[in-house]
Amino acid sequence: MNGCHTLLMCMCIKPGKSMNANFNQLIGSAAMIFAMSSTTFAQTNSCPPKKPAPCCYEQGYGLCDDKIPPAYNGAARFDVQCAWDFFMTGSFIYWHADQEGMDLAYPEDLGTGYPLNDQIEIQKFEFKPGFKVGLGMNFEYDNWVGALEYTWFRQQTQTSKTAPSGRHWQMTDWYATGGGIIATSFDSKWRTHFDVLDATMSRPYYQSRKITITPFGGMRAAWIRQSLYIKAIYPAEHPWISDNHSHCWSAGPRAGLQAHWLLGAGFRMEGDFSGSLLFTRFTEVSHKEYRCSLKYRDYNSLRPMTDMSVGLGWGSYFDHQNYHLDFLAAYDFNVMWGQNMMRSLVGTLNDGTTSEAANLHLQGLTATARFDF
Repeated sequence: MNGCHTLLMCMCIKPGKSMNANFNQLIGSAAMIFAMSSTTFAQTNSCPPKKPAPCCYEQGYGLCDDKIPPAYNGAARFDVQCAWDFFMTGSFIYWHADQEGMDLAYPEDLGTGYPLNDQIEIQKFEFKPGFKVGLGMNFEYDNWVGALEYTWFRQQTQTSKTAPSGRHWQMTDWYATGGGIIATSFDSKWRTHFDVLDATMSRPYYQSRKITITPFGGMRAAWIRQSLYIKAIYPAEHPWISDNHSHCWSAGPRAGLQAHWLLGAGFRMEGDFSGSLLFTRFTEVSHKEYRCSLKYRDYNSLRPMTDMSVGLGWGSYFDHQNYHLDFLAAYDFNVMWGQNMMRSLVGTLNDGTTSEAANLHLQGLTATARFDF
């Protein structure tokens, strides 16, 4: 107000003008001074406009509305602050292995020799433990992720059956006689060794605030070894042995998709699907029995594999986002086409034609822990 008072005191009335004109000039000047003073007061005393509150943002978890740029799928990989940016994974697997074409025998009546209205005996299948280990790295360039993972699984099952009174077992065509072997009892043992190495590149991204998608691609190498040993016993006859082996290695491209539904508080639902098309070389497929043996050697083919998984996970950053820990419990489904080359080989020995090889299946629980550092 001192400035306004000085300005008013300095104003003078020019001679030659009427009092009415001078009064109008005085009112106009006062109005202008009041407007300027009001503006200055508003600028110095009013509150500044509020800025939007910053969103608490942990990459890989839920987003606020303003965190996704238009026409861009924001990166959703776990992003720790440490300079290493590596991660390690370890999984305990408890899988059930089974294979098509593993029927062994069916019961027949001793008097008539006709098959009975009863079930066919199939090789016993069981759940067995195994493991996975992995190592990966987060790349700063465009938020890509690279990973290596190795899977180890072994299974051995045994089946022993004795025919009830008045019956015998008619063995199936695991013998070169085409099912002409009868037995009062039999024993069988199936071994499966399964090793897989996967190398993948992926880029996780936000599809929405609560959905993340991870497409991935890479290479798969697999080594599968199998054997089936059958011993059929009939009185007054020597034991009939069917000894079968299959060894193969495979390599080829693999691609798939992983999706996370972010439930909140670090929890998520997870689903995975992938497929591989592998060049497969059966280095040896063999069958041996009394006075008979046959084998394939270096049998080349293409064999697909399919993997599916669904599970529930939880994870969290800690130590000021320097590290991240994650847990996942999932149920896996795996199909390996055309792996029962042992049965196919015996079919060739029986009727001279090569039958289509049946499929190998692996399914079961996988519990995984991951640590980012």
